[in-house]
Amino acid sequence: MSATSATPATGCYLFINLEHSTVASLSNGTAGTAVRSADGGDNAGQDKRNRWNVARLANGKYTIQNYQQASFATTVGTNPTTGSNVVGSATPKQWLIKAGSDGAFTISTTSEAHPLFWGLISQDVDTEARFSIHPLDLTTADACG
Repeated sequence: MSATSATPATGCYLFINLEHSTVASLSNGTAGTAVRSADGGDNAGQDKRNRWNVARLANGKYTIQNYQQASFATTVGTNPTTGSNVVGSATPKQWLIKAGSDGAFTISTTSEAHPLFWGLISQDVDTEARFSIHPLDLTTADACG
């Protein structure tokens, strides 16, 4: 997902919160484990828990799978609400990934009427990723190259 591309490519990436310089991480493969923020410093890409395989599907949507845990990012239940967590699961879920502002990207549920966006809402490390009605710009770095 280069900053110049409006359509993210299939690949392995870090998801970096532009505001707080934290990254999305999954500590273990147990179903229901919350995706959490981790330190986005220079060594963030070396920790395989911070890496995400993004696969673009034929319908233009995406699946997001943690590189180390092989768990897919998903929601708790079929109708997540604002404030609910992004969690790991053995079952893939489809996501929308769209160009945001200044070359960044947003990740959201596939509901066109009421999309909810991924958010690493705190600058603190080890904070759960939660859904918000407000898009949060994320940038990516090629993590597995």
